[in-house]
Amino acid sequence: MAVKIDESTEIQLPLKLVAGLIFVIVAASYFVFHIEERIDVLDMKLEKITMQFDNYKQQPSRGHTDIAVLKTQLEHIQKQIDYNLERKNNAN
Repeated sequence: MAVKIDESTEIQLPLKLVAGLIFVIVAASYFVFHIEERIDVLDMKLEKITMQFDNYKQQPSRGHTDIAVLKTQLEHIQKQIDYNLERKNNAN
C-alpha cells in the first residue's frame, strides 16, 4: 500500500503543533546565540588575563629590585668605610 506524494497531497497539522515547533526553533536559536556570545566574552577575558600575566612576567620581580637596592647600599657603605680608613691612615 504505497502512498503517492505530490503537489496535490494535503497534510493537516494542528495549530498547537505548528506553534510549538516555532517556539522550540526560536528557543533553540536563542540558546545557541546566547552560548556563542558567552563563549566570546569568556575568550576575551581569557585573552586579557593572559596579556596581563605576560606583562607581569616581563617585569622584574620585587625580590630582584630589592637585591639591586641592597647591592647599591652595600657599595655605598663600602666606599664610606674605605674613605674613613683612608682618612684615619692619613691622620696617623
